[in-house]
Amino acid sequence: MQTSITMRKKILAHWETDQFLSITDALEDFQKKYPEITYFKYYNVVKRRVKTKYSYRPDKGKSRKYNDDAKKKYEVDLYKFDDVEEFLEYQTGVLADEVNHSTLNIDDRLKHVKEIVTIRTRLQKLKLEKHIGRADAMLISRLMRRFDANLSNDDIIRIVKEEEAKLQAEES
Repeated sequence: MQTSITMRKKILAHWETDQFLSITDALEDFQKKYPEITYFKYYNVVKRRVKTKYSYRPDKGKSRKYNDDAKKKYEVDLYKFDDVEEFLEYQTGVLADEVNHSTLNIDDRLKHVKEIVTIRTRLQKLKLEKHIGRADAMLISRLMRRFDANLSNDDIIRIVKEEEAKLQAEES
C-alpha cells in the first residue's frame, strides 16, 4: 500500500528535525509511532523519490523523456531539399550533432561515429552516381584517383562532364 502525502510529510519532518546518522536509525525511531512504514517507503521519501506535496504535475500523462525544444530543434520542412541526397546530408549532420552532444560511453560513441562515416561514404557514392549519371561512377572515380589521389568528388564530376561533352562534340 502507498503512503499518503500526509504520512510522507511526517516522515520528512521526522528526518529533517532529528537528522539521524543513518536511515535505519531514523526508521527504528519512526516505527515506534508508525510500525507499518517499511524501510523502502521511508528511504524513498527521505531521498525525495516520491511526491511530498499535493501539487498537480503539469506534465502528467506526457513523456518526460524528451522535451519539446529538443523535438523542434531538428524539425525541418522536407520541401526545402531539392533531392534525397541533400536530405540525407542534413540528417547525417543532425546525427553527428546528436552524437557530439550526447553522454554516451566511448564504445557506443565510436560505434555511432563509424556508422555516420559509413553513411557519408554511401552518400558520396550516390552523389557521384547521380552527377555522373552512370552506375559505374565509383569505378570511374577510383580510376581517376589512381592517377591523381588528390581529386575531390567535384573535380571528378567536372572532368567526366568535360569528357562527355568532348565525346558528344566528336560524334556530331
